[in-house]
Amino acid sequence: MGFDGIASQAIMFIAVLGASAMLIVAFNNQITTASGAMTTQQSALSYQIKTAINIETATFNSTSHLVTFYARNTGTTSLRIDKLSIYVGITWIGNASTSRNVTVQPDTQVGTNTNSNIWDPNEVISGNLSIVLNTGSVYTLRVITQYLTEDSLDFTA
Repeated sequence: MGFDGIASQAIMFIAVLGASAMLIVAFNNQITTASGAMTTQQSALSYQIKTAINIETATFNSTSHLVTFYARNTGTTSLRIDKLSIYVGITWIGNASTSRNVTVQPDTQVGTNTNSNIWDPNEVISGNLSIVLNTGSVYTLRVITQYLTEDSLDFTA
């Protein structure tokens, strides 16, 4: 075996090392990406497990066309009021809608946190939803948190 054979084997060895290094980098990137995705999913699942709400009452005033409801955060996670999805029947009452007014009840605020946009555990929110409903019909009020935990309550308009 002459110099040509040794040189070609050296070139093949270097090429194999280079390809191996590229595979190691690619696998490392895949593992890092998968690990990050798993961490994100674990965090979301943890919040979902720790989140619970209970709609305590819902009433409809046919004169003012207002659905008034009270709901309690019975979980251990603080929630954002502006991230709640609220439905009356199949009608979504959007966050920016002028027909929606949701606030934390001051007498239920826990500790010194007076941020009106944060719904802490054991606090009660009240909501006034301006909507036209058929009197005498039964509707379902659904409140869904940013972690997709929800509660619903039927009421008669």
